[in-house]
Amino acid sequence: MLFRLHGFARYEVSAFGKIPSKHNLNYWQFGDYIGIGAGAHGKITDINTGKILRTRKAKSPKDYVNNPIGIIEQVENLSFEFMLNALRLQQGFEPDLFEHHTGQSISVIKNQLSQAEDLGLLVINRKQIRPSEKGYNFLNDLIEKFL
Repeated sequence: MLFRLHGFARYEVSAFGKIPSKHNLNYWQFGDYIGIGAGAHGKITDINTGKILRTRKAKSPKDYVNNPIGIIEQVENLSFEFMLNALRLQQGFEPDLFEHHTGQSISVIKNQLSQAEDLGLLVINRKQIRPSEKGYNFLNDLIEKFL
């Protein structure tokens, strides 16, 4: 492919680069980020409660000025949110990161992981859970297993 000839690699389902973008990797590795300005989004982990909050600012500058705080919502389905992000990366994630970011044991999604693996959508070993080539090409089908 032409992008490889120029030194670019696909590190994320919709991104190519000579090196992965640290900014994008933070999203897909379920890191926190602050959304500032009209139309911005954010994800913040409350250090006191461990709850994960999503923030959304109004798209219109006028509406944003009238309400700069925007909307704050608690993420309810942490396992889905984590998988939605982490499976966008070709290398997937280390199983311990699931518990670290969600506060849940990886066993809560054991059945979904097994089903996805049986369908050839995931590659699972002790050190890594990642989309297979088929899973990467049909990422929406893979992620749907965790809803």
